[in-house]
Amino acid sequence: MTMLKNILHTLAILLGLRSEPEDEAQWDDPEYVRDHLNLSEEVKYCLWGAHAGHAEAQVKIARMYYTGDGVPASDEEATKWWRKAADQGHAGAQYELGRAYHDRIGVPQKQEDYAEAFKWWRKAGDQGLAEAQFALGVMYAYGDGMPKDNAEAVKWCRRAAEQGYPQAQVKLGVMYEYGLGVPKDMDEARKWYRKAAEQGHAEAQKAFDRMQGSLGCLS
Repeated sequence: MTMLKNILHTLAILLGLRSEPEDEAQWDDPEYVRDHLNLSEEVKYCLWGAHAGHAEAQVKIARMYYTGDGVPASDEEATKWWRKAADQGHAGAQYELGRAYHDRIGVPQKQEDYAEAFKWWRKAGDQGLAEAQFALGVMYAYGDGMPKDNAEAVKWCRRAAEQGYPQAQVKLGVMYEYGLGVPKDMDEARKWYRKAAEQGHAEAQKAFDRMQGSLGCLS
């Protein structure tokens, strides 16, 4: 390593800008050095907080890497920081880590890892995160990596729906309309479609109108 690389290496560690100190090959790439040292103050502060172990900072820098906002876009870096926050019990990070495994985002697996997705979504769902609860409901409804279980699907979708999560309200409406995991109940189906429609969910509005036998209103 040249003297310049030694200086950059030390500076990057002190600033918290280097995530993989053992990977020397990256520091032979001038573009990598430029991209990771020429960062805004906001990103630097986020990285400082993330390296110091603050879960919210880890989540924020993960989103930055995921979207390429202020840093070079990297699914792998995003997932790494979501994992660090998830390990601290951050529900939002647990949901994102589950999604990474489910959708193969920044993880080494060649195929979906439903078991890991379920594990992290369950942790977030148990903390009351509606997005994770709905994701669990969908996994049970479609049998993603597990036997289909409509009763469990209803349970998790209901938890999310009761928090006002519109996608879960629509799914719950469908399950009541067609008797999936619950007895058919048109009144319950209409109720949940209406709740989602009142939040602007277009498919819920169509389903509600269809059940009402009219169009364009919530009466």
